[in-house]
Amino acid sequence: MIGWIRTGVASRDLVEVGGRELLIGFEDLISMRVIAALRAANVSWPAIRKAEHWLRRETGSERPFATETI
Repeated sequence: MIGWIRTGVASRDLVEVGGRELLIGFEDLISMRVIAALRAANVSWPAIRKAEHWLRRETGSERPFATETI
């Protein structure tokens, strides 16, 4: 999870937050769970990033994998 956080997969807002100040919210955890499920289904990182970018644009959400409509 920390690797995903540091590379911005979970949330771009958390990339630079120091270890002791790092607070992972519910939406971040849900997003990472969706990403883990996609990776388990052999979805590539580029495809996940492309889908997330598209979903951000379409939903207006910073964490589109954690929205109810998804």
